[in-house]
Order: sequence, then structure tokens, then C-alpha cells
Amino acid sequence: MPKACHLLGLPAVEVPTTPTGQIDYTDLTRKAARHRSRPAIVVATIGTTMTEAVDDVAHVHNALDAAGIRHRYVHSDAALAGVPLATTADRPAFDLADGADSISVSGHKFFGTTVVCGIVLSRRRPEELGPAVPYLNTHDTTISGSRNGIAAAMLWHAVTSLGKAGHAERAYRARELAAYAVQRLHTIGWPAWRNPLSFTVMLKRLPGELAAIWPLPTHGDWSHVVCMPGVETSHIDRLVDALAASGNNPD
Repeated sequence: MPKACHLLGLPAVEVPTTPTGQIDYTDLTRKAARHRSRPAIVVATIGTTMTEAVDDVAHVHNALDAAGIRHRYVHSDAALAGVPLATTADRPAFDLADGADSISVSGHKFFGTTVVCGIVLSRRRPEELGPAVPYLNTHDTTISGSRNGIAAAMLWHAVTSLGKAGHAERAYRARELAAYAVQRLHTIGWPAWRNPLSFTVMLKRLPGELAAIWPLPTHGDWSHVVCMPGVETSHIDRLVDALAASGNNPD
């Protein structure tokens, strides 16, 4: 977000999060109220990097209403969790029907394309996003002025080959594995938790010798394991067994 604000020449207002990683809606209201004379752009994160927390777009709108912000644009950054949540009935509000003005989703995360890519969905018509380029037979909507054609083909294949039911099954299995990981870690007395509907398991950081073997992403005292499709029960078992055999105290 700081890079995007720098490119657009916009001032940025940071809003803190709760301990689980979700945006603090009370503070959002407080910060927005200080700038109620100006329009607001709010980025709701649908699956934060560390804890896979999900901001609720309906709560964001309620916070802006309470702050007296009339003009607003709410973007859902759903890079990781957007697709699996879209297949889930009881989920936080984050899509266009819930009040988001646009949504971004990565192709190389849950879909698993072999190149880095993504999709942006918007309420606005293409002609509102950029000028038409006859040579390309499309609208210029990217900073670079071009797109990766093979990425679009890969995304089409990922969506159509499995369909909604197939991706819903992948999401269900990933969540089941994450729940299994938390249960196994608790069995050996290692602190662990996960946000509702997430694949990401938070666990106390590994001791030095194990961290060299299992280089998990770490922030402060916590690391995480992301149980994406492709991660198996055997992977979790090997990690937990190694922790148990080390005899280290997580405290």
C-alpha cells in the first residue's frame, strides 16, 4: 500500500489491527473522522500475509458511516483468500455484492499458476479505467500498458478445469489440514492457532536448530505454516514430530 500511495501521490493513513490481524474498525472510524471533509479509499485485506485475517467490507462501510465519510472507495485485496472464500457459504463480507468497489485476486496462490499473475474485478466499465488502444483491441488499464497472455490462459485453465465445486473441495481439504495441524501442535504443548476459515496456522517460532531445517516465515515470536493444496498430512507430522523430539520449551 505505501508503494501504491507513492505512485498515486496520495497521503496514507495507517489503521492498526487486532491481535488476530483484522482491521480495527473503531480506530478506522476515529482516523476517518479526522479527515471527514475528504473522500476515503480503504483497502480491506482478505487474507493478511501473516495470519490470513479477513476484513469485513460491511464493517468497513459501517465505520465510514459512523465517521461521516460520504464519498468512499473500498477495495478488497483478496490475493490469497478470495477464491476459497468465494466457494464458502458462511464467510465475511468482501465481494462486490457486499459493497466492495473492486477486488484483486492472485492466480499463483490458490489457483496455483506457474507464473505470478492476478485478476482485478471492478464495478467500473473498462472505458472508465483507461483509454482504448485500437492496436491492442482493448483498454490500457495496467501501469506497464501490457499483460502476460500465457497468464490469462493459465487462469482460464485453472478456473474451468476444476470449476466451483472442485475449488470448494480443495479449500475444504486445506482447512481440514490446518485444523489437524493446530490439533497436533496442541497435543505436544506447542502454542498454535488459526483464524476462522483460514489455511494459515500460527505457531510459536521454532528454536534455532529447527528453524534452519524448517525455514518458516516468522514475525516477532510467531511463525506460520500455510496449508495450501499440495501440503499433506505427512508434512505436518514431520514438523510436529521434529518439534516433539527436540524437547524444546516453546515458552
